[in-house]
Amino acid sequence: MKPSLIFCFLSLFLFTVSASAQPRKQEIPYPFAESPVPAKPDYSNLSNWAALPTTADQADVTPNKKIKENQANATVDVFYIHPTTYYNGDPWNADLGNADINTYTDNMPLRHQATVFNGSAKIYAPRYRQAHIRSFFNLHLGGKEALALAYQDVKSAFEYYLEHYNNGRPIIIASHSQGTFHSIRLMKEFFDGKPLAAQLVAAYMVGFPFKAETFTNLSPCSDANTTGCYVAWGAYADGYVPSFYDTICKGAVCINPINWSNDTTFSDAGQAKGLVGWKYRRIYGKSLRARVHNGLLWITKPKIPFSFLVKMEVYHVADYNLFWMDIRENVALRIGNYNGGDQSLK
Repeated sequence: MKPSLIFCFLSLFLFTVSASAQPRKQEIPYPFAESPVPAKPDYSNLSNWAALPTTADQADVTPNKKIKENQANATVDVFYIHPTTYYNGDPWNADLGNADINTYTDNMPLRHQATVFNGSAKIYAPRYRQAHIRSFFNLHLGGKEALALAYQDVKSAFEYYLEHYNNGRPIIIASHSQGTFHSIRLMKEFFDGKPLAAQLVAAYMVGFPFKAETFTNLSPCSDANTTGCYVAWGAYADGYVPSFYDTICKGAVCINPINWSNDTTFSDAGQAKGLVGWKYRRIYGKSLRARVHNGLLWITKPKIPFSFLVKMEVYHVADYNLFWMDIRENVALRIGNYNGGDQSLK
């Protein structure tokens, strides 16, 4: 899917938002049982990974020359699960051979989200037979099955990663939207009360609301320094409450990625380390404030050129971009604390 709706001048600095990506029910072409099932990926095949630390890919780039990619020297891994990039098509699950989907995945979420980790960790990002966007709005008409199939790929990729790539190294789990839907289950199966929790630096589970009681032993991070924990948020304009708030968002785990607290008062604009625009060329520091409101992350309108021309209420596609430098520096901090305070990644 290619972006089809650009919000005026803000698009020059912030994000593209596809009209077809807006949440809504979509026509069901046929029952899940009659849907073509794409071939199961073999994760020994490098083409089934959107990013690996040993290949040249979009997870290697940075917004400018001052920010350095450092995967070769990193001693920590990040397993990144990308959000939905499958919007157009009839089958319930995406074919990994679909070049358009793969290109969009690489140029948008991989480039804008996964790269936040490339200064401190080696990035492993599997392609998977993601569920069509319609799945979330038609759970009882095939959506559950489509999401379950997608998760089996994520699980298979993670198991392959553990067996062939990890070698006992510390792990960060990172995800967004549909990716977080899957990372919740992955965390429950592999980390919650399991021996692998000892290797968990932190999890950045963004853009899909869930409550703390989802896990038995894992807890939200209490501050910017804690390890073995997780953070989550979903960004909205200050004061905006989505229609699905009471059933989905209310009471969800929410951390302010500017000050890494659940404070209900606004963080200071001077604390914001920098957002990255959708063209991935510039970083704008001290551009916004944020506060937590019972499961929502409310933000002020980013102070960047021409933003006054645009009104946005849902910043879902920008959940990482808005706090790109904040996350990047926090990742390095948590890794250093996991390593006993050694910021050099011993």
